[in-house]
Amino acid sequence: IKYNLVDYTNERKIQKRSLVRIGGLAIFLGYIIGLSTIYFTGNLENIRFNGISLYGSTLLLTSAAIFVLGICDDLIQLSPKFRLLFQFIIAGFTWTQGLRIDEIDITLISSRFEILVLPNYISLLITVIWVVAIINAINWMDGLDGLAPGLVIISSLAYFLIEYSNNIFSISFILISLLGTAIAFLFYNYNPAKILMGDGGSYFFGYNLAILSFLSSSGSSAYLKLHIPFLIMFVPILDMIYVIFRRIITGKKPFNADKTHIHHRLINSGLNERQSVRYILSIALITATLA
Repeated sequence: IKYNLVDYTNERKIQKRSLVRIGGLAIFLGYIIGLSTIYFTGNLENIRFNGISLYGSTLLLTSAAIFVLGICDDLIQLSPKFRLLFQFIIAGFTWTQGLRIDEIDITLISSRFEILVLPNYISLLITVIWVVAIINAINWMDGLDGLAPGLVIISSLAYFLIEYSNNIFSISFILISLLGTAIAFLFYNYNPAKILMGDGGSYFFGYNLAILSFLSSSGSSAYLKLHIPFLIMFVPILDMIYVIFRRIITGKKPFNADKTHIHHRLINSGLNERQSVRYILSIALITATLA
């Protein structure tokens, strides 16, 4: 408040008062502190993050980079084009470090299909688009108090149950750190919110869920079981697809902000903020359970 780091209200935003928007700083620090508890488990020798396609070092570096991008936007209001370009650069760097979608498992569609092996340029294209899409999908869901952290809690818990049941403890520690951070933040972000996560928090959560979605669905970065992340993150993905196509059809730029997101439409239908959040999180919980 002293330095005017607040998110002012406008005609597009549902919130009726200005709130501090640098909650992403608490989210990032909470995640790092949570992850550091591995040191006290006594299993440090058995849990090596760099054993999973450079997962540990790459994840920490790129997560920090995407967080810095978001927090800078919260502080000095970066242009949308610069933010999008920087997201593509980070996603591309992630791909060069081995965290990539090399194969896609579509056998669920039909037994006649096999796992699609992707050429390098297609792998790069799909990986980068996927990462950038999920980052922005989670960011766009940060429109109602408690909605974005609620979706992160559900997604992280679903991925965690998959990883833990398969004894993949390295990724499980990452997921439980995300889960704990999101739960803690929800206490201060649920309606009426006391603080906002801002782009720093939503970018950070979105990036981690994007990477974990293809790691968690297979236990490695080898292939993507398409149905699992689509079910776990059904609401933000469907909302993003609907909004982008609607903007294109109506002649608007795909990334220009408007009031066509699912939470805006629920509010316009007569529901209050808490009811809208509960409806959306209920759908997310059902689809994540199916996954």
